Amino acid sequence: ELKELNTEQKNVAEGIYKELNKTLVLCTSLEKDRNDLKLQLDMMKGGEANIQKLKDALADETRQVNNLENQNESLREEITLLKEQIQKLIEKNMRTKNLMEEA
Repeated sequence: ELKELNTEQKNVAEGIYKELNKTLVLCTSLEKDRNDLKLQLDMMKGGEANIQKLKDALADETRQVNNLENQNESLREEITLLKEQIQKLIEKNMRTKNLMEEA
């Protein structure tokens, strides 16, 4: 009877040992999967940070372009005013020249 009990306990112990080995293999696999997922998450977070940096850089570039366009428009207006002033000076110069020729 003791021999049977000992054999039964040995069989139970071997069964538990096999299940523990299966569990260990599963835990190892799950740990690897967890590490892979953690790496992917870290990469995604890094990608999100890079996307935000690119969005910020694009917003800065857009502001700079808008400022340059505004400056360009101001320069066009100044050039138009200067052309008008030059035209008036040319006309005045012509009138003065005509008056001097008449005199």
